[in-house]
Amino acid sequence: MSYPAGMAGVIVVVALAIAALSAWAGAQIADARDRTELVWGAISFLIGPVGLLIAYLMPPVYGGSCPRCAEPFRLQATMCPACHATLVR
Repeated sequence: MSYPAGMAGVIVVVALAIAALSAWAGAQIADARDRTELVWGAISFLIGPVGLLIAYLMPPVYGGSCPRCAEPFRLQATMCPACHATLVR
């Protein structure tokens, strides 16, 4: 498929803008779910909206905060990493 002169540059700029927007949104979603922003931003940049969907569907890493010391803990934790209190589900 041939494009008019100069149109290829416009297509590249639009594709890069969409990829950059996907990277930013992926990083924001990852931050809200306590995941690494840089990694999920890169994944979203490389695979676009599919990366956003994957980042959105990932469960959060942290399950809450300790009732004794208010330190955040991971979902799988049975003991607080800071005060060593037993966490009840």
